Order: sequence, then structure tokens, then C-alpha cells
Amino acid sequence: MTPEHRTQTGAAELRSPHSGVNLYAPETGAADPAADPLLPESAAAVVLGGDKPLSVKTLQGWRVSGHGPRFVKLGSGLRAAVRYRRSELLRFLADCERGSTAEHSAKGAGA
Repeated sequence: MTPEHRTQTGAAELRSPHSGVNLYAPETGAADPAADPLLPESAAAVVLGGDKPLSVKTLQGWRVSGHGPRFVKLGSGLRAAVRYRRSELLRFLADCERGSTAEHSAKGAGA
């Protein structure tokens, strides 16, 4: 079974293989840590890519170049674990929305 499937109501669900949390669930605003889980790179790549997940290497490249979604580094070493907040991934996707290629060029010029 793939990690993404449809519920009985037809809503998309993507369950974390680690915690079972629905990664597509809307924000609840609750203080519960499960409401905004920290996701490993592989789960973040699925959230950002949907049916065609991004490469983890793409996320790593974005971090090096300073592009892409904000991330959490758990530790100070070079090999410290990296995680992404679900809310930050959804914010990043919203910021990437464009209505036309002209809009994309205008936003890119001001960045």
C-alpha cells in the first residue's frame, strides 16, 4: 500500500510511516506536538512532491543554497538530523503558487 490514499470522504491522506500522523491534515492550532509533526527528509519530499516525490537530494541542495522550506537541525554537527515542520512545508507550497509565468518572473525578480 502506498503512503497516500483517500479516506471514505475522498480526502487525501498521507500517513507518516513513523508516527501514523496524517501529513495532509489541516492545522488545528492546538499545542499538541502531533498537530505539527517534525518530518524526516523523505516524508518532506513526499509532502512537497505529491504523486511524484521530490528527491531528498533536491531538499539537501535547497538547504545548501538557502532556498526551499525552513528546516530544523537537531544537533550541531555536520551529520545532525534534519527535520521539517509540516506547517512550514505547507507554507512553502503556498508561497510557490503562481497564476501565470509572468507572475513567477515578477516574484522572482523581487526576491
